[in-house]
Amino acid sequence: MVRGLSTARESQQELADAARDDLHRTHIALLAQSRSGLVREVVAGRDDVPFGVQAALSNDDVHEVRAAIAANPRAAISVMNHLAADSHHCVLLALASNPSAPREVAQKLSSHRRADVRNAAIRRLESRDLPVAPVVLDPDSHIPELRERAQMPPERVPNPVGWAFSADIDYPGGRTLSRLAQHISGAQRGASPHPA
Repeated sequence: MVRGLSTARESQQELADAARDDLHRTHIALLAQSRSGLVREVVAGRDDVPFGVQAALSNDDVHEVRAAIAANPRAAISVMNHLAADSHHCVLLALASNPSAPREVAQKLSSHRRADVRNAAIRRLESRDLPVAPVVLDPDSHIPELRERAQMPPERVPNPVGWAFSADIDYPGGRTLSRLAQHISGAQRGASPHPA
């Protein structure tokens, strides 16, 4: 019984964290691996979900999580293309209703066997003539990693394996991740993996 209460409290804390606006990308990635489908669903609906997390959530076992990423206007185009082949109608309906879904996805869904998915996709295609903000036309520009890399000069683009986390990460396990990143970074440069 105590274990069940502890798990419920952890889940409630994760749910509260998942709704916070000021989360670091690494914390978002950790919450996306929660045992709670509801926590993963909240993470999938965030507008700052990193691309790698989007890709992972688009393959989640819980269809509500996949539907949340399908409905997310900030989802990457490649993630939306992947979700267009999903077998659950709730995911397809969410995708067909997504205002950022590309025309190709809406066209594919407009011939779906389920009328609700088909009708949502047709409505989406008919609304394509409406003015759309340039930000919505390129949902991939909302992905923090891609946006940051696009703004960096080529010589400053970091090696993803060599990235180090700040020691000031404000969540449990942050310091461990920081030390692990520093260890990997030092080993790649030929430095001693154990600082003096």
